[in-house]
Amino acid sequence: MSTLILVAAGIAAAIHVMFFAAESLLWGKPAVTKVFGVPRADVETLRLAMLNQGFYNLFLAVGVAYGIATDSVPVVATLLSVMVGAAAVLVASKRSAALGAAVQGAPPLIALIGLAFA
Repeated sequence: MSTLILVAAGIAAAIHVMFFAAESLLWGKPAVTKVFGVPRADVETLRLAMLNQGFYNLFLAVGVAYGIATDSVPVVATLLSVMVGAAAVLVASKRSAALGAAVQGAPPLIALIGLAFA
């Protein structure tokens, strides 16, 4: 894999680790729930779902890191595709989440485009 692909995939993995931290470890902190646009009254109701979503993001990141470490293009491509798909679902379901979807989806999309042309 080229340096561009490795860097973009690594950034995608790092962003998903940060999502894990926010959703699973820091959930309930006012600054975090504000970023997600969640009213204080809904924080506890969403705690379990966010914990699960955070670990989902962590597993994506770990899978990408494994794929990079083992030079497994199919593993990296599959997990990057899931990341891009999730970003597309986010923006399709809530247009005002376009910035978050771009943060989530741009690095894996760049890496996928690199893989397609490699």
